[in-house]
Amino acid sequence: MKALRNRTVLAFLLFNLLAGALYVGGALLVTFMRSFGTTPAQLGWILAAGWGASVLGALAGGQLADNVGPRRTVLLSAALVAAALLGKSLAHHWLQAGAWYLLGMGAQAALSPAGMALLRDAVGDKLGSSWGFLNTALSAAAIPGAALTGWVVSRWDWPVLFLGKFATYLVALSVLFLLLPEVKRQLHEEGQKARWQEALACSALLWVCASVFVVTLGGYCHAFYPYFVQEQFTVDVRKLAVFDSIYNGV
Repeated sequence: MKALRNRTVLAFLLFNLLAGALYVGGALLVTFMRSFGTTPAQLGWILAAGWGASVLGALAGGQLADNVGPRRTVLLSAALVAAALLGKSLAHHWLQAGAWYLLGMGAQAALSPAGMALLRDAVGDKLGSSWGFLNTALSAAAIPGAALTGWVVSRWDWPVLFLGKFATYLVALSVLFLLLPEVKRQLHEEGQKARWQEALACSALLWVCASVFVVTLGGYCHAFYPYFVQEQFTVDVRKLAVFDSIYNGV
């Protein structure tokens, strides 16, 4: 409860709760793309391009956070995610939906380093526990959030769902704008700036990078199981949403 007195932690907590209220995870994302008749091969290209957009977004987000400030970077990234959600609600072809997916993936990746910079400035050495608490809150909200998504889609279809998510992101963006403070101190003192050569000389960091690479390489194999499930069993979007709820529960 003490952490909630911090404006930065409170802002990101409310943001995560709103983001999880209508949650679109792996199963629901694939189901959305399948609604356009997307084949597994086409989906594979979209997912691959999405990770490429994440690479560019993460690099851009880190640079923007260092040069224009993490608060502005978070607000810009959240606004781009909102724009991507609005674009998905208006998409009429899988290429259009895929293009908006790329924008959303890149913007979310850009938000992460800027968000961590703000959080570190606010909580200092307790960054790990604070980040874990916020991710737990997102997962907890997304358990019923995925089920709610399945219900909304089954009743009103995907455009209404993404319009709803767009509306929640507008509220979340307002919360971030009102609560997030500017960074009051430089994150790296003069003469102590980290260099890539020094970072890559750290064996622990190299192991982390290698593990992230391996996990990501096969991380989206599960994205194709909705094809199998829908072909083998009689399931609708509400039943597939259960998979995303279970994932967040775990």
